[in-house]
Amino acid sequence: MTADSWLDTFLADSQAMREPVLHRGLYKEPICVLDDVAEVLRNMRGAPPKSLLLRVYRDGGARSDMEARVIAHPPEPGEPLADWWRRTFPPGCALVLNGGERFCSALGRRISERLLLPLYREIGIPWGGVDLAFFLGDYDQTPFGVHADPDPAFIIPIGQGQRTLSMWSPEAFHRVAGAREVSFALEALRPSRRQFSLGEGDQLFLPARYYHVGENTGLSVTLTVSLGEVTARGLTRKVFEGLMDRQLPGPAQNLRFDLEAADGPLPIEAAVERWALRDAQTVAEWLHDGFEDFRLSLLSNAGLRLSPVLGHHAPEALAGEVVTRVAPFPIRHRWMDGDRMALFVRNASVTIRAHKQLPAVLAQLEEGKALSVAGIVTTLQPRFREDATLHVLNLLRNLGGIEIVPQVGVEVA
Repeated sequence: MTADSWLDTFLADSQAMREPVLHRGLYKEPICVLDDVAEVLRNMRGAPPKSLLLRVYRDGGARSDMEARVIAHPPEPGEPLADWWRRTFPPGCALVLNGGERFCSALGRRISERLLLPLYREIGIPWGGVDLAFFLGDYDQTPFGVHADPDPAFIIPIGQGQRTLSMWSPEAFHRVAGAREVSFALEALRPSRRQFSLGEGDQLFLPARYYHVGENTGLSVTLTVSLGEVTARGLTRKVFEGLMDRQLPGPAQNLRFDLEAADGPLPIEAAVERWALRDAQTVAEWLHDGFEDFRLSLLSNAGLRLSPVLGHHAPEALAGEVVTRVAPFPIRHRWMDGDRMALFVRNASVTIRAHKQLPAVLAQLEEGKALSVAGIVTTLQPRFREDATLHVLNLLRNLGGIEIVPQVGVEVA
């Protein structure tokens, strides 16, 4: 089986993504390695703690003190992950980190190119986005018991350790566990389980709402690629809340109205006045723009839910350089009113002064061409001065949309 051939029969084998499927030895060249995990843990150090989707468990409970230890003392460069684990945690711990795509750019590119983009051609991009989560631990079994997740996922073991995953369909689980949604009575459930043993290079598909629990001996490291499911109702709420955050910033205020003035002005009237609606634009059209922005943002990050956390560079550092697009992530744009345009880069958006020639530059980058910054400056003059062009290109670079390439041996368009 080749890295893409499994997709030829995946929907049939999984009964339209309703049944588990194990692809053994799928990745002859690992799609994720232990060094990726170590890089993610190191790169978390500078992020605000509240923004990290990190949990550590021991003895059935969450341990915030151990979470702080992870942030303060990540693996040293070149340190084996197993050695770091032993010096950081006592036996029987589990670490769970969602949003791993934020902290390892190479991993996000590799997962997108080798798994997600081929998969999207079969099933489309999930509107809920894709989450890359790491599970590390030397626990006997998953600390939160036999449980089900709302999203379908691909489980990919990392490294040479062996781990076992037991699964139950919702019907099989509830026949034993009753109405409860989580069970720690594993012995009672064992006779009805479907068991999968996973090793390096394997990939296991876990359907949505399928009950499961992991078991292992020694340190186990696993990547879970979750496909975010969302209903039309849920997506509309998400888009609307995003629009509200942009249009009505500032601290929340508690609202009241006078008992004797029940027919007075409503809070929504003040809110509508602050909405950035174009002349004659309806709320439906405003929401349509919100949905379009959401889709373009997701497209620009190959469906990955979170933007990468990258370093910041000065605009003048681009002068005299050659740049190319960071594949496989497209840069999208949308024309706006008021002589503006929006650029969508790695699930982020920026609004700039509109320029009719900029889409042609983006199209060349989309084709994989390397472009000289001096040539881009010339193309966008005189509407954009050189400093304005460097500023826009620097925005794209800091967001992870373009990168500098060596000029030796590179054909520059």
